[in-house]
Amino acid sequence: MSFGGDRRGLVFAILLLASLVAMCAAGATKPNIILCMSDDQGWGDVSYNGLKQIQTPNLDAMAAAGLRFNRFYAQQSCSPARASVMTGRHPNRMGVFWPGMPLRKQEITVAQAAKHAGYVTGHFGKWHLNGVAGPGKVMPDSDPLSPRNCGFDESFSVSNYFETNSIFGRNGIPEQTSGDGSDVIVGEALKFIRSHAAKKQPFLSVIWFGSPHAPHRPLPADLQAAGGSAYFGEIAAMDRSMGTLRAGLRQLGIADNTLVWFCSDNGGWQDPKNPDANGVTGGLRGRKGDMYEGGIRVPCVIEWPARITRPVVSDIPAGVVDIYPTLVEIMEVKVPKQVEPLDGISLVPLMAGQMKMRPKPMGFWQGYGGNITGPAAWSDNRYKLVKLGDKTNELYNLTVDPMEQTNLAAQHPEIVNRMKAELETWQQSVLRSFRGSDYPTNQPASNGHQAKPASDKARSESFSAGPSGKGPLKVFILAGQSNMDGNANVSTIDFLGEDKEHGALLKKFKPDGKTMVTRDDVWIAHRGVYGKLGPGYGARKSDDKLGNCIGPEYAFGYFMGEAVAEQVLLIKYSVGGQSLYQNFRPPSAGLPDPLPAKTKAEDFGNQYRGLIAYVHETLDNLKKHFPNYDEKAGYEMLGFVWFQGYNDQFDERARKEYGTNLVHLIKDLRAEFKAPNMKVVVGVMGVNGVQNELGKQKEVRDGQRFVNTVPEFNGNVKAIETAPLLHPEIVAIKTAGWLNKDRDLKKQPITPEEQAMLNRATSNQGYHYYGEGRFFILLGRAMAEAMQEMIQPPTTSK
Repeated sequence: MSFGGDRRGLVFAILLLASLVAMCAAGATKPNIILCMSDDQGWGDVSYNGLKQIQTPNLDAMAAAGLRFNRFYAQQSCSPARASVMTGRHPNRMGVFWPGMPLRKQEITVAQAAKHAGYVTGHFGKWHLNGVAGPGKVMPDSDPLSPRNCGFDESFSVSNYFETNSIFGRNGIPEQTSGDGSDVIVGEALKFIRSHAAKKQPFLSVIWFGSPHAPHRPLPADLQAAGGSAYFGEIAAMDRSMGTLRAGLRQLGIADNTLVWFCSDNGGWQDPKNPDANGVTGGLRGRKGDMYEGGIRVPCVIEWPARITRPVVSDIPAGVVDIYPTLVEIMEVKVPKQVEPLDGISLVPLMAGQMKMRPKPMGFWQGYGGNITGPAAWSDNRYKLVKLGDKTNELYNLTVDPMEQTNLAAQHPEIVNRMKAELETWQQSVLRSFRGSDYPTNQPASNGHQAKPASDKARSESFSAGPSGKGPLKVFILAGQSNMDGNANVSTIDFLGEDKEHGALLKKFKPDGKTMVTRDDVWIAHRGVYGKLGPGYGARKSDDKLGNCIGPEYAFGYFMGEAVAEQVLLIKYSVGGQSLYQNFRPPSAGLPDPLPAKTKAEDFGNQYRGLIAYVHETLDNLKKHFPNYDEKAGYEMLGFVWFQGYNDQFDERARKEYGTNLVHLIKDLRAEFKAPNMKVVVGVMGVNGVQNELGKQKEVRDGQRFVNTVPEFNGNVKAIETAPLLHPEIVAIKTAGWLNKDRDLKKQPITPEEQAMLNRATSNQGYHYYGEGRFFILLGRAMAEAMQEMIQPPTTSK
């Protein structure tokens, strides 16, 4: 039988509807529910969709007996799809943009809904909604986003993918297992099912496989059965475990009234460098991570003998967003304080043969923060709009062109315009949700817009007072790459005096017009030198003496010294040429999967570990480094300042993951130093000024601005713009002199005006901000302002 406009299904639909009515009239017991999800399995990775490398007899049997979807959609990657299953909402509404991003605690999960309906709930296998990337780890019950804290009564789970002989967490307690991971979690699920079936308790069992996700380590017998392909060996084992599950339900006598829903979390992964690891998309265009069909269309089958009494094949679009509303209707539960809007629809009418087409389109969006950017798609029953950029729109008729080979955008501009308007209206709704508008205790996140800079007088007044009383040493960590290091010769700050607005700053730092002031109430530790704040802590070449350059630390420390009543310590850690994606990569971000070519696991996080070690060494030896330190008063980790990003722009994954990795960095540092309220200022990369707001650098900048949109960071993390602080003429003049290799200086010599401007630059590198002291003074002040805004308001003068 077929649904989706095929009249041959009409007789079956009438019979099925009659059976549903009869069951309801008889007061049928609530069905048991099992949700199964594979990991990275493509639409063509089942033999009922044409797979030739191996056979999947158990999934084929489900498809032959139940409801088989030809057009079922997940999301473009793992955690986003799982967030949609749990909530019935698009993952961007709750900030789950990429794998490893956490579910928001305010969301209502399908497990919580099931408990309201009287179900007992259990989770088995992969979770990936608690903000932890990398290989699967045991999640203790103390983790607020573990399955047990998201509505599940029992769990035998890990945070991410798993292989053979893995360690799982039984209700948060580590337990070593042996054998294939798919066999293990199905065996544990059957123990849970058997226990509650004996008590005649309806249950929700969520079984999320870790296969066929890399690194692909099947049992030897499965590897052999798959012809030596580790990828298909994992699929063979998963298919076997589905057979074990179905047989177990029949043995318990509960198969008829148990709904088993199987699908994948995203399209097939395809690695050109490792063809053996490739999934099969069945000829669909694209792969995991794409907006094309191969990235989001997945295999899906529902088996429920009591309701779906004959095999059905549906061409009606459906997706993971529909699972939650479908189950809520099936369980006949009204969920208290339901978070809305839902993006999914109930598929109960489709199961009953009453749905001839999908009543509303489906939206897909690889967004990343508080604006409408990133690839997106808008798909209805016939057409699909693929939006790859502001001016790049493609249109496909999926009913005749499922492989998306013929772009109809030029032929049907009216359809493109209509669907684009619908997509953007939906995206605005998603953004409102992301900013917190759907939750009862609404606290909208910052939109990332920057306020107009205050005058120097206003700035001076805002820093003229500090909290009353003496207390612990206030510690600030300053970290980043060479832009945090600072390559500005001290002499270049004299250019502050060229205009009235900044002239007062120069007088503040050089009251006698010659010597820069120091501060006894602000200490600084940098590369083995420990002393009071002054010039010389920038671009140091020696580990035992100061140089003649400054970075942002000078003005930041100066103004924080004015703003804070207690003694201040700056711990500066800056290393040139290092990326957040690799070198500063925090532990909770996990390792990239797969690792980039020519890299090893130990290459990742080396500078993060260096930063942690340096801060701990400084804190453990405060009395040694600073003899006036008051050990009785102790210290407080008050703030973290981050200025980095240049090297991340040269790697696609680094650009895309920047915001996620930065969130992990902030959380890991707070956890490491036991400072959950540590304030954070992020300098948005401003290399070459505001006009460089494009291309690769813009992606990194947007990743840095992303922290302004994270609800839990509202009021304690702030990204500030730095590009406007760079003198516009120094940016323009970069092509006038030695910076432009194409300029023939003999034919076109540097003019006196150009030379005067070049005199303010002590570096020919844009990522050094041309060594302009004026820039680093303004930057340090802006960072101090942002930090001060997040610290307790000032009361009395110091």
